[in-house]
Amino acid sequence: MNSEMTRRRIIAVVAIVWAAGVFLIVLGALFPSIPLLGLLGTIVESFLSLQILILGVIGALLAGAVWQLGSRRSAALAATLAILAMIGALVPLLSLTRAASRYGASISWPDHLTSREIGRLPFCARADDAPWWLSEGRAKHGG
Repeated sequence: MNSEMTRRRIIAVVAIVWAAGVFLIVLGALFPSIPLLGLLGTIVESFLSLQILILGVIGALLAGAVWQLGSRRSAALAATLAILAMIGALVPLLSLTRAASRYGASISWPDHLTSREIGRLPFCARADDAPWWLSEGRAKHGG
């Protein structure tokens, strides 16, 4: 086996595992009754919803790289999983943006991406620009 074939297989495996991992997290978030997977997906998706969408995009880019290397079936599998994961990851994000719009609040996507405290994630700003924080699963006012 030559090094080109080995490199192609390694990239294909990484793309499939990456896309499958993101897909399983989203699947667990959308179907929380699945044992263990539902718990993991719900927790990860609730705190890192935008990051999960970005991981799905990275999975699709990896699938494109596998396609360019000539491994068509592996690329199709990775792309399918990544696209399904991205569509599924949009569900909570759209719900969040609709809820914020309904209450006249803006969402700070940079704060959502860069927050370092899991227990105190910046959620959105109220109509009067005072921040809301997500702490222990419920919105609280504070700074």
